[in-house]
Amino acid sequence: MREIIFASMRKLQKFDKLHIILFLGIFISLAFNVSFYISFNDLEKDLETITAPEEMEEAKPEVIEQEKTPDPTDSLMLFTVQSGDTLFKIFSDAGIAINDSYSISSAINKVYEVSKLKIGNQVEVKFLAEADKPEDHDYYSKVSYIKVITDDKIIEVKYDNKEKEYIANLVVIPLTVKEVFAHGTINDSLYLSAVNSGVSPYAIMDLIKLFSYNVDFQRDIKPGDVFEVYYNCLINEKGQKVRDGNIIYAAVTLAGKKKEIFRFLSDHQATDYYDNKGESIRKTLLKTPISGAKISSGFGIRKHPILGYSKMHKGLDYAAPRGTPVFAAGDGIIHFIKVVKNGYGKHLEIKHSSKYSTLYAHLDRFASGVAKGSRVSQGDIIGFVGSTGMATGPHLHYEVRERGQQVNPAKISFPKFPALTGADLQRFKNQLKGMEEKILMFKKKDANK
Repeated sequence: MREIIFASMRKLQKFDKLHIILFLGIFISLAFNVSFYISFNDLEKDLETITAPEEMEEAKPEVIEQEKTPDPTDSLMLFTVQSGDTLFKIFSDAGIAINDSYSISSAINKVYEVSKLKIGNQVEVKFLAEADKPEDHDYYSKVSYIKVITDDKIIEVKYDNKEKEYIANLVVIPLTVKEVFAHGTINDSLYLSAVNSGVSPYAIMDLIKLFSYNVDFQRDIKPGDVFEVYYNCLINEKGQKVRDGNIIYAAVTLAGKKKEIFRFLSDHQATDYYDNKGESIRKTLLKTPISGAKISSGFGIRKHPILGYSKMHKGLDYAAPRGTPVFAAGDGIIHFIKVVKNGYGKHLEIKHSSKYSTLYAHLDRFASGVAKGSRVSQGDIIGFVGSTGMATGPHLHYEVRERGQQVNPAKISFPKFPALTGADLQRFKNQLKGMEEKILMFKKKDANK
């Protein structure tokens, strides 16, 4: 009997546990559903509140600030030419249609080469007011005028309603001549010393080129030498320098010996430079066909920097930065242009006469327009310094060939151009007296500053 009672109690305990678990499950499920129902009702009320048409405020579109593009209806637009700008780009920025921009540029090009536009030049574009436009207007007729302002010129462009096209007119700005005189002592190089004395870099380069016939700027110039230069420049109405003019007088005193050059216009309207005796400073060939370069290797036996053994170096090497301009040493015709992987690399030869020719090697590139058979003048840029071929670094290898054989340029005295004679020589001597007085006046003025 006792066993029957204990078995019934065990069944009752299992039954109670089962009911408790079922009860808890039903309670949790009911609580979850009630909570979900309440949340759903609250969400539904919120949605009704948000979407109720009578309570909804008018939606305002988001304002995104954008860069203002030029409006062709603006009265006047001003542009300053920046690096990389062209007239076509400027007209496009002003809001002028592509076809119109081409036509306007074409009109300007009839009186002024648009490719000569420089950084800092100005362009004005003025449009007609809306009320002033003719009834049969097209995009062109909105423009009142276009004005391109360079250093010494103004190009005015207006639309011709009768001809239905733009007409360009060139106006030259009056320029005045300003005299400049400078002198100083050479400390490191003529170029740097002259710049520090206030000489224009362009005038210095002209001075170096003029003296290159008779001065080796790497060997002849020493610290303590003296230079003088008298040149002019052109000034516009605002007092701004537009460009440098000509060197009128220059001198360098090397190791106590003074070398002078004077600009002179002959009766035949030929302008050239002469020494104080009326002898032309120009020779058939320049001593140095490159400005501001150092001779890194002379003419003669040397140990080759790449091959490693001694051999004859039949030219002069001028170390200079890549891209430095190389000049034609004299008048002549391009005999050949060659490009080879080794040896001279990119190089060319100029034939000056039946006796002399010059060769320029290791060039980075040739100048525009230089080709076999083309004629060049002394001082023309024919190429740029590089390191093509068998070269350890950027430099110019320069050779002078006499009847096909390489000779040392430093030991050859090239023929001069004709000297002044007769009436030209007499006028030149008279001019020298006035020049000497003017130079003294400049020096006294500098001393009193």
